[in-house]
Amino acid sequence: LFLRFTIEYLLVYRSREGLDKDAITARVKAALGEALVPYYPLAGRVRARSDGSGGLEVVCRAQAQGAVFIEAVSDHTVSDFDRAPLFVTQWRKLLYLQVADVLKGAPPLVVQLTWMPDGSATLGVGFSHCICDGIGTAEFLNLFAE
Repeated sequence: LFLRFTIEYLLVYRSREGLDKDAITARVKAALGEALVPYYPLAGRVRARSDGSGGLEVVCRAQAQGAVFIEAVSDHTVSDFDRAPLFVTQWRKLLYLQVADVLKGAPPLVVQLTWMPDGSATLGVGFSHCICDGIGTAEFLNLFAE
C-alpha cells in the first residue's frame, strides 16, 4: 500500500500555424482509447481483495468508470514553461484532477489537455503507482504518442 501516490507528467506543445483544436482533441481522445486496450487496468478501478488477504485487485467493468479525460483552458503561455517554477504547485491546475487514492474510487489514470491563449497546449498525465511503475508509464506514453 506504500505505492498509493501519483506519477505525473506535464508535456508542453508549442502552437503551430493552422492548428485545429477540435481535430487535435479528437485525436488525443482516440489515441487514449487505443492505448488503453493493451493497458486495460488503467481503465479499471483498484480495490482491496475481498478474501481478506490485504492484497489489491483491479476490476474492469463497462460502467463508465475508466480513465478520465479533461479538456481545459489556461491563461498560461508557452513561455511560462521556459524555466522550472519555484514551486511545482504553480502548475497544479494543468493536472487538476489528481489520482489521489485509488482505493477510494479515484481513477488510476487522468489525462488533461489544456489549451493556452497562444494556441499552445499542455498534456498532463497522472498515473496511480499502484497500477504502473515508471517504466510502465513511459511505455504507455510512447504507445499513446504513436
